[in-house]
Amino acid sequence: MLEKLGKKALVAPLAMAIVLCCVLSVAVGPMLRAEPHNVPFAIVNLDKGATTITGSANVGQTLTDKLLNGESSLGNIGSSSDESDESDSSTSSMADAISWTQLKSKEELSAAFDANELYGGIVIPSNFTSQQASSAVGLGKAPEITVYLNKGKSPQLASSLQTTIQNAMLKAGVACTVEIVNDADVGGGSMSSSMAVQMMVMPLFIMTMIGSILLSMLFWKKDLTGLKRKSPTLAAIVLLVLVAAFSAAIAGLAQFVDTVAGGMTLSTQELFLFLWLACACCMLCFVSLCCLSFPLGALVAVCTFALGMSCAMLTPEMLPQVWADWVYPWAPQAHIGNGVRSIVYLGQAPGNTDVYPLLAFGAVGLAALIAATLAACLKTRKTSLTEKQDKQKNAPRQNARA
Repeated sequence: MLEKLGKKALVAPLAMAIVLCCVLSVAVGPMLRAEPHNVPFAIVNLDKGATTITGSANVGQTLTDKLLNGESSLGNIGSSSDESDESDSSTSSMADAISWTQLKSKEELSAAFDANELYGGIVIPSNFTSQQASSAVGLGKAPEITVYLNKGKSPQLASSLQTTIQNAMLKAGVACTVEIVNDADVGGGSMSSSMAVQMMVMPLFIMTMIGSILLSMLFWKKDLTGLKRKSPTLAAIVLLVLVAAFSAAIAGLAQFVDTVAGGMTLSTQELFLFLWLACACCMLCFVSLCCLSFPLGALVAVCTFALGMSCAMLTPEMLPQVWADWVYPWAPQAHIGNGVRSIVYLGQAPGNTDVYPLLAFGAVGLAALIAATLAACLKTRKTSLTEKQDKQKNAPRQNARA
């Protein structure tokens, strides 16, 4: 075998290594450059203000205005001088990372969390100014604002922003308590909460990609069963059945990685059905494109893996702008990750915005399989006609010899 390949046998491993490095660089690169930006956060100011020795004041409104204006320094909110420190890195990073919007009530904030629209929010209590004034003269404790972090939106971003906000408020002289919303006890180790989605989507997609290429190569391109030569239509139907069976097995194995091997406590039935749907749609797309044109299908599968792998764990607000604008909207890993988070953290079925893109992959696959089947039927009919004509030409010769 090596003698037949000649010099190619020496070049092939080097080429494979270069391709693998390129694929891994594209897959891992966005994760290494992840930086939060324009993260949707809300602020609810319930502070009614108070009259102090210096006149009427509303410290909560002052804090709200500074956050809404995106000021890089909050200064010392509790002091009357309102001095600022432009070199404060914590408030600068918070201003760069968070995009604030003001809501009127805690009920409105809760509704936004239920709809999974926000990454977090701040609530300033109604007695914030009066407590601040009392604390300044030693008549009470310093008031606290409540910081809500939505873990169901992104566990990684919630942990990152918790430290950033706490440091910024500490520099501003404002105490805060942190409450986590849409949390879930997934079990496992200390990294399970932040890595659960990635460790489920990654093996799912790798197995889907490899399984799709092998299935199309052995069953359709090589036609090991001979079914394609006899009846391309029947072969396509059997291929659909195999995709359904293989995708169910892959979904089960991906869930096994987290639940059994990782020791996590995850919803089994609903999560399995969603993973099965996602895997089946992606596998149908890759298998069918490989059947239509093997190099095209393999290229699409590998490129989808490389470009979309970072989108499973990172949200658009953490991805580089190119990935956020051009890759995240269509990458199946992004919608699989969102669907898994909806089931695990929100206790809800994945929304249409995540299901429809996956179904679109399945629709592309179905169209490609139909096209591949028609092409195979035409080729089979042409071969049959050629064989029939050859028999008719050879018939007089055989009769003459007889």
